[in-house]
Amino acid sequence: MLRRLVSCAAMIALVGTVGAGPLQPAPAEAEISSYKTIQPRYGESRSAQTVLIYVTEDLNRDTRIKVEDYAKTPPSQRMHVLKLNRSLHFSTGIYDYSVMTSVFSALQPGHCMGILCPAKISITASEWCGNFYEQILPDSNGARRTMHSYFEAEGDKEDYVALPGPGLYEDSLPVLIREFEGEFIPVGQKREYNILPSLWESRITHRPLASEKGSVEKTVDRLTVAGGKSQSVYKWIWHVGSRVVTYWTEQEYPHYIVRWSSSAGESGERIKTIHLPYWEHNKNEDSRLRRELGLATP
Repeated sequence: MLRRLVSCAAMIALVGTVGAGPLQPAPAEAEISSYKTIQPRYGESRSAQTVLIYVTEDLNRDTRIKVEDYAKTPPSQRMHVLKLNRSLHFSTGIYDYSVMTSVFSALQPGHCMGILCPAKISITASEWCGNFYEQILPDSNGARRTMHSYFEAEGDKEDYVALPGPGLYEDSLPVLIREFEGEFIPVGQKREYNILPSLWESRITHRPLASEKGSVEKTVDRLTVAGGKSQSVYKWIWHVGSRVVTYWTEQEYPHYIVRWSSSAGESGERIKTIHLPYWEHNKNEDSRLRRELGLATP
């Protein structure tokens, strides 16, 4: 299974090597996909842009913080992960929101519920009033949570959020439905789970973060995409309490996310996918890459 993940990483341009030990660092590229998005806020639909960035890196097993000095962190202390950064930007009248959700999914057995189980999920949300940060560190029964908020009613908190089995983290589903390690759910099946809602969903609804009864279902569908082309896709539907979310992924590996929608009014439509080491493209001239992705440039 681990070798299959190495193969999948190469397919999506996330580079690693395999030997007797864990995968080694040094991703050559990241997978970057841009989406035209609708984000409801304050009772209105807002035009937004979302970017999904998949890339591999190492975390320290104890702190679950990114390893930078490999001389100080022996291989036994490293956890190789697939990181998904979900970047969301939109405006509400005069002021704007910038939201980043990061999901760190284990690429090795021995953590939590297994391969691609989240080792860490965090969110930052900034708007003109102030900042908000929250992270959860999952274990086999739930997750340790830390929160820091500008707002007095929230303030600084540390607690534990229970997630009875079988449990899923909604923020992890855009990783799991890509089926990097093989079939997540067979076509035509629906499975029941206790699901911890996404951190962003908890944030914008101001509901306490707690697991809800839910399910995930996989079917086959057809979509009309850009250019009027009809495409055969997988349709993923998950219920989290009364909320319903639908994602469509390509049937061909590596199962890019094509579209999503939710009963709350959110939606996303893919614009473009590229593969490159974005951290090397930080010059003014590299803004052409934003235009290629269809992203607004300040």
